[in-house]
Amino acid sequence: MITDIWFYALAVPAVLLLGMSKGGFAGGLGILGVPIMSLAISPIQVAGILLPILIVMDMVGVWAYRQTFHKENLFIILPGAVIGILVGLATASFVTDDFVRILVGLIAVGFALDYWIAKRGDAA
Repeated sequence: MITDIWFYALAVPAVLLLGMSKGGFAGGLGILGVPIMSLAISPIQVAGILLPILIVMDMVGVWAYRQTFHKENLFIILPGAVIGILVGLATASFVTDDFVRILVGLIAVGFALDYWIAKRGDAA
C-alpha cells in the first residue's frame, strides 16, 4: 500500500480530473492524470492503478447505454483495446520507469500541441 502523502495529494485531483474528462465535463484535461500521478510514483504503477478504474468506467457506460450503443463500434474497438492491454502488460516488465516517463511526457505534449493547434485553427 502506498503511504506517501504526496501520492494522495496528487492522485485524488488527477483521478477526479480524469473522471470528469471521461464524463465529458473537463474536455481533454484528463490526459494530465497520468503525468500528474507520475510525479509521485512510477508511471507503470499509475497504469496499474488507473487501467482497472478506466475499464470499469467503460463497462458502466456500456451497461448504462446498453439499449442505444452501437454494437458494431464496440466490436471494432474491443480487439484493439485487448491487444493494447496485453502489449502493455507484456512490456511493463522490461521497460524502465524513466523510459515510460519520457514516453508519457511526449504523448502528453503531443496531445497538448494537437489541442492547441486545433483551437488556434478554429479561431482563424
